[in-house]
Amino acid sequence: YATPLLWEHLESPDNVTFSHMTADLEASSSLRGNSVGKFVRSVSIRNELYDDQLLAFIKHVPQLNDLSLHQASYITDDNFEHIPLYVPHLTRLYIRNGEITQWSIEAMRRHWYRQLNHLEFKHCTGVNYELFSALRQCTALTSPTISYCWLENYNAVYTMQDAARNVMALPNITSFRIIHISLNCTPFLPITPTVQQQQQQQQRQQQEWRILLTLFPDDYFDDPPSIPITPLQQPQQPIWPYLTHFYLGSCREPDRCQWRWR
Repeated sequence: YATPLLWEHLESPDNVTFSHMTADLEASSSLRGNSVGKFVRSVSIRNELYDDQLLAFIKHVPQLNDLSLHQASYITDDNFEHIPLYVPHLTRLYIRNGEITQWSIEAMRRHWYRQLNHLEFKHCTGVNYELFSALRQCTALTSPTISYCWLENYNAVYTMQDAARNVMALPNITSFRIIHISLNCTPFLPITPTVQQQQQQQQRQQQEWRILLTLFPDDYFDDPPSIPITPLQQPQQPIWPYLTHFYLGSCREPDRCQWRWR
């Protein structure tokens, strides 16, 4: 009989281990009511593997919540778009060196939008700013991390500003990290205007208006216009009210590149 605690978390450091795990899962699946795959909740695969290997493995762990693919160079859209069908309860996904594109992202959105709360892509060069348009619908997402993915590649429609607006629409963000070597990522800063900032803006507008009036002769206006006063708005709800950790940019000194809210 299978021991659930021994199978709850599986880690594969190499191809030999992964082959043995897959074989064991396949063998146990033929035993009525005794498939060890039903106990698996977390899987970390550190070795390189191909589409067919991942698919052969993943179909035996239907209750999987957490999947980490550390060497996903040979994982493509051809099979990855089917992964959500086999593990519909996934809440955490980590992919490094992946070749997947927006095609797979859309499959994730369709099947995991209700419960996916942690997503991390690292060195996944096939994704671009369109990624964030799909993530916008994953309202349970709390901690997206996008690192060194060259988001401007293969992109003709979406811009960084579009991506930032889509991210800002996510209501439950607690941690956000975006790291890119060559781009200025400041559009992602979750800044909400304060009352003081609104007052300063109002003062600038009034000063500019006074200067404008001096540019015309006294008899230019039949009825001189009054200086406009823009009513102050109430302080807005913070964009990410639950945010506790924010990391922006690419920096060799992390302490100087991150902000914390408490």
